[in-house]
Amino acid sequence: MKQNRLKFLASGLVLASLVWAILLTPLAAVRAAENNLLESQVGLNKIGEQYGASSLDDNNNSLTVIIIRIINVSLEVLGLLVLVLIVFSGYQWMTAGGNEDQIATAKKRITNAAIGLLIVLMAWSITQFVFYRVVMPSTTGLYYAPWY
Repeated sequence: MKQNRLKFLASGLVLASLVWAILLTPLAAVRAAENNLLESQVGLNKIGEQYGASSLDDNNNSLTVIIIRIINVSLEVLGLLVLVLIVFSGYQWMTAGGNEDQIATAKKRITNAAIGLLIVLMAWSITQFVFYRVVMPSTTGLYYAPWY
């Protein structure tokens, strides 16, 4: 009984920590943007603009930029899904209690999540290469992304 309570408390602590981290990360980014911490890079933004990079408040809404933003957001969501699957499977494996079926299911899910992560990373690298090294130089003459 005491061991089950300890497992429950540990699981609740881990879950609360994950929720806390997920909720606070966007707030920290908003605070950094509000306090101009992104522009306090000792003149690096001005140097970047001098060599062709755009500023952080660039509202470039060309079709290429919109497509890249959609792809980046979808790949970020897929990466988050892989993280959730691995954490859930690890939790299932830890709480399996020797049940071989649950352990096999958790192992299979972790393996599939790792393969999915590999596919997501390959898709990200291919889109980065295609848009930043093929499409952008041929359409704008820039060799890097001004919206990144």
